[in-house]
Amino acid sequence: MILTWDQAPEEVYPQLKIVAPIQKLVSETLVKHVDEPDEHSFPRSNVNLLAQHNYLGLLTPKEYGGLGLDALHATYAIEQIASVAPATGFVLLLHLLTANRIAKAGSEYQRRKYLPKLACDTLGASAWSEKGVGADKAFLNTKAYLQDGYWRLNGQKAFCTGAGQAGVYMVMTDTTDGKGFFLVESENAGLVLGPQMDSMGLQGTHSGSVGFENALVADEERVGEPGKIGPIIAFDMRSGLHSGIVASGIALGTFRRLLDTVRQNLAFEKYESVRVRVSSLAIQLSIMRTHVYALAEQASKPESERPGIEAATMTAKQFLSESALQMTSDAIAIAGTVGYLRETGLERLHRDALGIVIAAPINGQVLGSIGESLRIKDTASHLYKV
Repeated sequence: MILTWDQAPEEVYPQLKIVAPIQKLVSETLVKHVDEPDEHSFPRSNVNLLAQHNYLGLLTPKEYGGLGLDALHATYAIEQIASVAPATGFVLLLHLLTANRIAKAGSEYQRRKYLPKLACDTLGASAWSEKGVGADKAFLNTKAYLQDGYWRLNGQKAFCTGAGQAGVYMVMTDTTDGKGFFLVESENAGLVLGPQMDSMGLQGTHSGSVGFENALVADEERVGEPGKIGPIIAFDMRSGLHSGIVASGIALGTFRRLLDTVRQNLAFEKYESVRVRVSSLAIQLSIMRTHVYALAEQASKPESERPGIEAATMTAKQFLSESALQMTSDAIAIAGTVGYLRETGLERLHRDALGIVIAAPINGQVLGSIGESLRIKDTASHLYKV
């Protein structure tokens, strides 16, 4: 289905059930990025609002305290929130991915222990990336070994979104049997939090390092079998959720702000070139939104009816993030001095868009995976070598 730049998604997807409350949240109560006193601050008040409305449990099954909704609803919520508060939208996305992995791959013990908390008031985060390793997960310096029923974790993770803010971390380590996943709670005595990174964009996500100094983790907190975590990672791709949704929200927010700017300074009336350039961005935004919602609709089908969307999810992240980066750059150029000033918010959206480009899986890695699948004539693409 085709979605235009200014069209409400519920007009095309009437099955959306959370339109009114999300719109009320976005327009009335959510702290918008242009109103934040400090962009380095974690959007705690926004996260609390999401928790109050049970949106942290969007995908969590009802039997574990969640809303039990699908990818289409999650996509709508993330896009709309990211259009006014990108950092909040990004935090929500990564939280939902973490909770979804536990719901799909966790044991019944783990589901009952963690999902009600993650659906209510506790943030989940993923600690995968390491300094010097980047997007390549083939070699990890973080190690875990089993002794007397407990895993001992040692090492350090970098670029963990929500570091110091999450209550549960899903940690990827190396073991003697291969890569493994472990759930580590924030109260773990061996968990060592590093300072927040002073990044170019998405400051409010509080990305930083998470270290482990002989952190003891019971074997019951292991997710899946070491050496066999590929299918768990595949749940991300099967979910249809990706950081490109945040990029789509950034593009939507950028276009709205640019449109307000050129209308206020009468640039539409004065310059045909402005009308042409803004119209071109409107077309690009239509393509982006059509893409992101079409994928979400496919991901929302029952498992037995769902087509293979792993490659589509991966390429959507690349396409949408690059498109958002270009749109924010063009919007600043069209707005001129007004767009270049921090007070308008356009330059911050540009920096946030760049943050999505280098968010895992980084776009270079996506292109490398596509190229490899083309080289060997195999449509199956693998994001991580595990």
